[in-house]
Order: sequence, then C-alpha cells, then structure tokens
Amino acid sequence: MGAELIGPSSSDADGEIIAMSLEGLNCLEIADTRVVVGHVGVIAKALEALGLSERAKLFLSPIFPTKKGGSNSVLEKAATFGFLPDTVSQI
Repeated sequence: MGAELIGPSSSDADGEIIAMSLEGLNCLEIADTRVVVGHVGVIAKALEALGLSERAKLFLSPIFPTKKGGSNSVLEKAATFGFLPDTVSQI
C-alpha cells in the first residue's frame, strides 16, 4: 500500500500521512505491519552520490528504499549488473 499527500511539504503534512496510513492498517487489523517512509529526493541524491549511470539509477530507484542490507547491498546489485563506474566499484 502507498500513500502520498500532494501539496503541503511541512512536517505536519508528513505526520498526517503517516497517521492516516497507520490508522488504515489498524482498521484492517493487519498483523506485523511496517511503515516505511521514503523521500524520492533523498533517494535521488543518494544514487547520484554513488556515481551511477542514468540507466543504473532508473533500475535501482524502485528497489533502493526497500532493499535490505543498506547501501552495500545496493552497490553489490549494481555491480552485478555492471552499472558501476570503475571508481565506485572499488569502494
């Protein structure tokens, strides 16, 4: 499930969308729920900092926020597909 609030960009708006998500999950009585807060801008900056090609960034963007194992896992996946420049793959 995903939710997005278009318009306001305040911390109050962020809190509202998180509260709404949690309320919906509670109403459905879904056990073992997990709320993941992602920010597309932060993800884009992180991928940019890794020095990835545009093709690699497009490939990794959807999996980056949910990828278990952190940045090392993302780097390993990128290396597997040959997306890393030589300088980044040596990190």
